[in-house]
Amino acid sequence: TAIAKIANITGMTTDEYARFGASLTALGNNFATQESNILDMATRLASTGDLVGLTEPQILALSTALNSLGAEAESGGTAMSKMFRKMKLSIETGDKNLAKFAKVSGMSVKEFKQAFETDALGALNSFVRGLGKIEESGGSAVKTLDDMKLSEVRLSDNLLKLVTSEGMLDSALDVANTGWEEN
Repeated sequence: TAIAKIANITGMTTDEYARFGASLTALGNNFATQESNILDMATRLASTGDLVGLTEPQILALSTALNSLGAEAESGGTAMSKMFRKMKLSIETGDKNLAKFAKVSGMSVKEFKQAFETDALGALNSFVRGLGKIEESGGSAVKTLDDMKLSEVRLSDNLLKLVTSEGMLDSALDVANTGWEEN
């Protein structure tokens, strides 16, 4: 039922259910989470994920990474949906946070906009990596998020989990894509 709900949101065809299942099983077998928990979070992320162009494996990978880091579906799904909406709104309106997203991500505004429009998860991951570099260089990711008005507890907590995860999102994406392609 959960897979059908996600399919209704993303437009996944019934022919792709086996690929989705293979990806989900591979993630459940390789990370500190269970398939049911991944599905719960993926269901919460599906609408916004689809809106910003995430593929089903990307939705599963983000769900896996967050849940493996201790995020519950309600908290993690809501936080990442909010983050994607904030990024999309910044790009659409050109607000002052757009330049900040770009700077933290190590890109120009034009590059960040293009990155988000072609691979929103990749743009988010670049932002997360940039927050990690700020921390490594003696700065404060928490202050950076506060300066960007991204300090709401659920949002900042889940972003910081990804910052400290040492590439878990990249690993989850590799496993999700491999599972999807091998079926």
